Amino acid sequence: MPMRHGGTFTKAALVLNAMVENGAISQKQAEAARQRPAVLHAHHETSPGSNYFVDTATTEVKSRFGSNTGDLTIQTTFDSQLQQIAERIIAKRLDKVGIAKNVHQAALIAMAPDGAILAMVGGRDYKESQFNRATQAHRQPGSLFKLFDYLAALRRGLTPETVVVDQPVQVGNWEPENYGDRYHGPVTLRTAFAHSLNSVAVQIAEAVSVKAVIDTAKKLGVQSDLPVVPSVALGSAEVTLLEMTRAFTAVATNAAKVESYTVRVIARGDELIYTRASPPAEQADDPIIHSEMIDLLASTVQEGTGKAARLDRPVAGKTGTSQNYRDAWFVGFTPGLIVGVWVGNDDNSPMSRVTGGSLPAEIWHDFVRDAEPVRRPEALSASALSAPSNVSVVSGPGQEEVSDADGLHIVRGVPTVRNTGTFELQGQVIRLVGVEGLGGHYARSLGRAFRRREVTCTPIRANGPYECRIGGQDLSELIILNGIGLSSSDAGPELKEAEESAREARRGMWRHGFVRSWPFRPWAAD
Repeated sequence: MPMRHGGTFTKAALVLNAMVENGAISQKQAEAARQRPAVLHAHHETSPGSNYFVDTATTEVKSRFGSNTGDLTIQTTFDSQLQQIAERIIAKRLDKVGIAKNVHQAALIAMAPDGAILAMVGGRDYKESQFNRATQAHRQPGSLFKLFDYLAALRRGLTPETVVVDQPVQVGNWEPENYGDRYHGPVTLRTAFAHSLNSVAVQIAEAVSVKAVIDTAKKLGVQSDLPVVPSVALGSAEVTLLEMTRAFTAVATNAAKVESYTVRVIARGDELIYTRASPPAEQADDPIIHSEMIDLLASTVQEGTGKAARLDRPVAGKTGTSQNYRDAWFVGFTPGLIVGVWVGNDDNSPMSRVTGGSLPAEIWHDFVRDAEPVRRPEALSASALSAPSNVSVVSGPGQEEVSDADGLHIVRGVPTVRNTGTFELQGQVIRLVGVEGLGGHYARSLGRAFRRREVTCTPIRANGPYECRIGGQDLSELIILNGIGLSSSDAGPELKEAEESAREARRGMWRHGFVRSWPFRPWAAD
């Protein structure tokens, strides 16, 4: 979206008072002006709602060049089709339930995996209020903040299968309660996350330390003040929708941090004075931890509090509801699109039992359902799971089998792990090229990483080993690089280098001083 750089809005009353004080106008003239206030007219090329985006882009430009920039032409990240969809769906949902549920405001941010803001709704009506609830409103995220509790825990060795006891807990004088004051006894972390059990989140935060949870949030881009108190684990600190959407984008892409932006190119006349550079990607977690976090987020939508966000494609996300239903959130993603939604009231009054799994998840669902066809080519590219262009696809129940020109079968689906170099897929035994697999807990960890994740496997030759990819990455290289497999006799130089890198960094088996000897026999799965 191109835009022209202009001034910012000021409050009429303050201006009129200042003019009277400075003698520019009389008190009578000021009163007359108050009786006939100025009416805001949006630029004819934009809808009123899009001005929340325009204001954000203007701020970004001023942060780089100051206020006295002259006449600039700016190319932004704005997608007018997505903006129209967002405005339409929010207006429709609030018109339908707003009065009955006492909810009068909503905000939405749609973001690309690299942090580009594609659409932004900062409130129900820009002409009534230019306050941007997507970027300026600091509200309690409730259970949405549990993203950081659980990610900190996974980084310290817990897994989705770790069993904890959901029971009443007390930290000092604070006694947090579960929603509905119900407790479930022994549960896995996956179940606790999916159903947003407060007691488990508090126990996790205490186990890894509240400071570690806060550090996790800060590194993922949360800039708001986060006090080191136990209740921060349940989202008691106030944050913005932009911060949380940015953090979820980093988790979705396994990036150490994602910088959100609205401006791509700036020109002054014929002179190009700014082009946004793509910073080098820094991976945050090894693929096992990343897959486990995605697994938890997917479980929220599949079986937990976020069921209203389900689509006919992979969805991951988290709900959040603050005390007394003052704020409700849902932030989630599909391949290529990350969307955050908040609903509430400007006066912080309670809504009528609106939770993150109700209205926000419904808005999210409707927006992504209608937006993804617009973004589909880019989304499919981002998923990097497409087959080579010279193959024909034959669909099966939940899986696909593909044949190339030589009649070799390319298989796609969720595998069952035998060891980290061998697994079953569509009834076939798949041996990864270049990998000597490990069993035991290494195989179980890989199995958890595969949960609901598709791999695409291409045979090197008839009855030979397979080259497999997951999320666009070479699976053999990922396994060896993370020290959960060894390079075999048919490994190429890239895999040999990956093994040396794992050994030097003491990842996986190398952490325990493993010394390789030949011939190597992989550990049996147990």
